Amino acid sequence: MGNVTDASKNGVLEKHLSVLAKGYTTGFFDELFPLLAEDCVFETQWRMEPEAGKAAVIAYFTAKGRTLRDMACCPEADLIQFVGDANPIRNADMLFNGEPHHGTFVMMYEPNKLALRLRQRLNGQVNHVIVDLTPNEQDQIRRIDLCMPELFRYRVLQMAIRK
Repeated sequence: MGNVTDASKNGVLEKHLSVLAKGYTTGFFDELFPLLAEDCVFETQWRMEPEAGKAAVIAYFTAKGRTLRDMACCPEADLIQFVGDANPIRNADMLFNGEPHHGTFVMMYEPNKLALRLRQRLNGQVNHVIVDLTPNEQDQIRRIDLCMPELFRYRVLQMAIRK
């Protein structure tokens, strides 16, 4: 985190991530909603269409919170920091221009950036997901992305951020 800009950006991220972690671990996301930009987008690798716009993102997290509470399956959240700026994924099967290929691709990301790792036990198995936030110039949340943890190299800074 070499400079002041990186440190202040990560300070904002840490505050926002703490609020998001509280939402995931309790199933109540109300504190998150004022932090969202009007043009906020929520996107995940496990859904075909993103939620676009503050109202859509609020509706998504309201329903998600209800599901987490009803199923009593709120995940634990760990604060993480991305290590390096790239992660090569070797021996990957992928589609390129609609055609199957096998090879290596590289996931590029911002080094030292803070994010969350969610851990959830379902059907006797622990599942992980990375939650990456992108703030806008006014420090509002512009993007929330859920990704496979295999795409990143990271280190855990704080285990189990709690309610």
